[in-house]
Amino acid sequence: MSEASSPSSSSKPAWSARLAERYHLDLPPDLVDWFDSEVWRELGGGEYAIGVDPQVLLGPAPDPIWPALMPPDLLPVVGNGRGDWLCLRVDTEGRVSRIVQWYHGGGDWIPWGRTLAEAIYFDALFERLPGPHRRHALPPEPTPGDARNRDAPFLRWAASHVPPSVRDLPWQDACPPSVADALLDAGACEEAVRCELVQASLVEPLSAVLDPVATQGIHAEWNRVVEWMFDLRRMPAATRQAWGDLFEIDLDGDAQTWGPVREHCGRVIETAPELAWAWELYGYCCHRNGQRLPAIEAYREGALRSVFTDQSIRMRTHWTGHLAAKFSVAMLRDLSPEAVEGSEYLRILAMEDTPERRDTATRYWTAQSRRCLESGDAAAAHAAAVSAGWDLGAGSLTAYGTLLDAVRDSASAAGFASLAELATTHRGCLQSRYAI
Repeated sequence: MSEASSPSSSSKPAWSARLAERYHLDLPPDLVDWFDSEVWRELGGGEYAIGVDPQVLLGPAPDPIWPALMPPDLLPVVGNGRGDWLCLRVDTEGRVSRIVQWYHGGGDWIPWGRTLAEAIYFDALFERLPGPHRRHALPPEPTPGDARNRDAPFLRWAASHVPPSVRDLPWQDACPPSVADALLDAGACEEAVRCELVQASLVEPLSAVLDPVATQGIHAEWNRVVEWMFDLRRMPAATRQAWGDLFEIDLDGDAQTWGPVREHCGRVIETAPELAWAWELYGYCCHRNGQRLPAIEAYREGALRSVFTDQSIRMRTHWTGHLAAKFSVAMLRDLSPEAVEGSEYLRILAMEDTPERRDTATRYWTAQSRRCLESGDAAAAHAAAVSAGWDLGAGSLTAYGTLLDAVRDSASAAGFASLAELATTHRGCLQSRYAI
């Protein structure tokens, strides 16, 4: 048997210990058990059913890492066989801060749980939550097997690592709101659940009868239609009446409930302030209620978050893409033009949608990182180095060699050993795969 296919033995340290040493990680108990019990060898049962062999992760250039497209603080551990991954997100202390779902179709990511066990439960419970279940920009292919089968290996393993109050939830006959409430009460999968509840609050009748092709005959500007789907209040009264009659749907009622949106986004801002979608929608809730100053503050914060955390297709905020690089900036320019004009960075985000916009943003963050290093603030230099490559994304794949070098060097200077090693590994993948 090859080393990659043979189980760990007493002659070698446990998988978890070897991975912890390789990446300078402080692994939580569920991940220690995940690797050392070797449950990853089995086929999981849900969409994310393929565990990564830890021997692969111990190598210099692990194949599951998508260098450049995948942020350099992520380490993939479970895949769906179609290029999407559940990844460890590592913080500056070498701890796993969240398990995030990373989508290869655009590089977007979102936390699915504090632990891998929670993320596996979310995979099993996703379709039982309220909402339209828009997981990706494109619908996922059918899930192989039954994610809620009691004998599904990953779910069976995860059951011993989730809060007792939700342990039997996959097999209970509970209505969607009850499933969401149970997870939130247990503090499990919080950001992912609230993301679904936000979408559930904003469901409207237009999206059920319209698509980009069919709509061309009645309205050539699909972005405008998406704007109306985002908030029916933005739809002209005459169009609302005409389309209501045409499609035999009620567009006069208050189908969308924005109060819960503000509540959920406010909570996510507290638990995961790095997520753009929460700031953007919180700001919009304030904006539409005439609360100018809180809206401006939220939009400013949203503008500083990576576009890869905005969930713009699922939240239907992508209709502003031709106006600015980020929804927050498009809204802020409408609400407070002077706030955008007074900031070098926001002016970049408000540039015309061309490759030059991304290149200019990368140069901005690279210069910021260099200045922070020169002033002795290595932690800020590292944050800026990451933004150089993963705020809007660099315009060219070849740029990521230099960008990952900067992330590695600034992490080392700041004493972030885990992040430096992850950046080194992502850099090795870039060299191995693309000779960059």
